[in-house]
Amino acid sequence: MKNTILHLAVVTLTGLFTSQSFAQMFIESGQRSGRTEFTIQAAYQGSETFDLGAGSEMKTSSDTGFGMSFGHNIDNHWNIGFNMNFNNANYNATVPLEGSTETTNIKSKVDSFNGQLNATYHLFEGNLTPFISGGIGWTYTDSNIADGPPSSACWYDPWYGYYRCGYYQTTHTDTSFSYNAAVGLRWDISDKHFLRGSVGKQWVNMSIADNTPSFTTGRIEFGFMM
Repeated sequence: MKNTILHLAVVTLTGLFTSQSFAQMFIESGQRSGRTEFTIQAAYQGSETFDLGAGSEMKTSSDTGFGMSFGHNIDNHWNIGFNMNFNNANYNATVPLEGSTETTNIKSKVDSFNGQLNATYHLFEGNLTPFISGGIGWTYTDSNIADGPPSSACWYDPWYGYYRCGYYQTTHTDTSFSYNAAVGLRWDISDKHFLRGSVGKQWVNMSIADNTPSFTTGRIEFGFMM
């Protein structure tokens, strides 16, 4: 019975992958060439541990945020685009106390924004194709930890017609050069819509870190072609 089921499964899969309709998705010329596209995405960022120097260490948790991208298909193979995404991960930092051998732990959330200019190469011209991509850009991070006492400021309120004053708190932030690489699969499900999934790595040259943190990334995207 097992051999019969296995034989049927092999025959079915072989028929699927050798069928003309399935093969045409790879072989036939796609609908991307010369078209501009837009995607919305779920953006995963993996956990990472990095050295802050002077005995300090920071561990971030994984997080799934959101993002979007814009791009233009030069032809059915090449796409040039801009990707942006936002994440809000938990972190635990170990920091030595000044003038002591003891350390203290700081727990908070780090807000991060990535802006990347990417080049993507689709291996096949058809509507279903694997792809590789890489790009450069910047990463902005906000530790949500105060970097000094609160400051005061006054501003004119046009709604009420008078000046108002209040306090605001600045935090430790960092803007760093970053670069990425990924592999994935794209399916143009119609002449206007497509799905895309990818996994990859992103490296961030953070000025506060002694090493170069690298984050595992993942994207699931739904896109529109114009």
